[in-house]
Amino acid sequence: MVGKLIYALNHPDSQTSLRAVWLLGKLQDPRAVMPLISLFRETKDIYLAEAVVTALGRIGGSEALDFLKNQAIHPVKMIRDKIKTILNNIEFKYAQKNFKTGGKS
Repeated sequence: MVGKLIYALNHPDSQTSLRAVWLLGKLQDPRAVMPLISLFRETKDIYLAEAVVTALGRIGGSEALDFLKNQAIHPVKMIRDKIKTILNNIEFKYAQKNFKTGGKS
């Protein structure tokens, strides 16, 4: 299923690509990280880019988070704001987890 969704990222119908991005984020499969990053770099559609950022935030992992951190200075304010929100939420969840466990993972 993930392979078909990754293939659908480059579908000529932007709504199909958008649905594939959303589903990949929901599935949280790390195999989608690099194809999503590639799509982000190639697209001129800011709404698709925003969906990619959201999906990467949901998937997580060092590769996705490093990419998001590097894009925190993106020229489009909507994308920057979405990335800041995602990174702040991740930091908050991490802080909550550490507080509950006393700093032990």
